Amino acid sequence: MRECIADKDRTKEIHDAIAKGFTTYGMQTFDQSLMYLVKKGLVTYEESLKHVSNPDDFALRFRGIASTSDGSWESFEEKEAQEKAEAPAGEAPAAAAGGDDEFIQRF
Repeated sequence: MRECIADKDRTKEIHDAIAKGFTTYGMQTFDQSLMYLVKKGLVTYEESLKHVSNPDDFALRFRGIASTSDGSWESFEEKEAQEKAEAPAGEAPAAAAGGDDEFIQRF
């Protein structure tokens, strides 16, 4: 991050560095944070779409559709999968209960 900030030609790399630094440094983008809150059931899907940087990309990502340039979400999604696996038996995460489509319809 320090190098990206210090070198004006590399400032455009800051967003990707934050997104990729989720597991190593605990950093996350605003969109990643919103995704987490939606999956936890703390923020509605519709409300999150009003605030993300790219609603179309967010909607695709929410449905599990990734593009080749989405490597920055990999560690974020791995952490999410790990949390689901560690959830106590019988306690399904909010978004997993009934599938994504049913979750979206509820809100």
